[in-house]
Amino acid sequence: MARTAAASGNDVDADWRILQTINQSAAAATRGDIQRIVIFKATTTGDQPPAACKAGTAADGVCNVYTPADFVRPASDFDCTNLLLDKRFCPFGPISPAGPPYHRDKRMSALGYIGVYIEMRHRYVTGFVGASVMIRDTTVVRIEPRTALSQAKVDRVVVLKADVNTPRIRIVFFPRQSRCMAT
Repeated sequence: MARTAAASGNDVDADWRILQTINQSAAAATRGDIQRIVIFKATTTGDQPPAACKAGTAADGVCNVYTPADFVRPASDFDCTNLLLDKRFCPFGPISPAGPPYHRDKRMSALGYIGVYIEMRHRYVTGFVGASVMIRDTTVVRIEPRTALSQAKVDRVVVLKADVNTPRIRIVFFPRQSRCMAT
């Protein structure tokens, strides 16, 4: 889950990918035992989501709150237009707009953090020490930076050696919309 959050922290479907990773990782758990998943803005690796987010209330520019019912939603539902999903803390777009959706910071100068909080009930099999216990866990990771080129939609990359006698390599990128060259 942490790797997914770091790698896709500001992709259009970042929250959906994080939820799918949790869904696969928690395959042995009963979905009804997962109380909530909070994806939140963090400033250090030791941060926790605010109390309102932990209680299940999404907050503008701070967090999105999900339940296991969101595991089955298609990725297309996660586009920052639905206030009930990811519009409160949108994975992509301009930094600090005047109103919803609020966006995550992925600029090289800011290298934002993203946190994932999970709350779930673990039911004991024997009941010897009780019927169940609530497990709460938080992971905070730095969002991996992106360059303009790494975010470009590229159809193909061709690597050409410039000259047999020189170690220089020329890389030609063919984006979908226009042509650009980098050496």
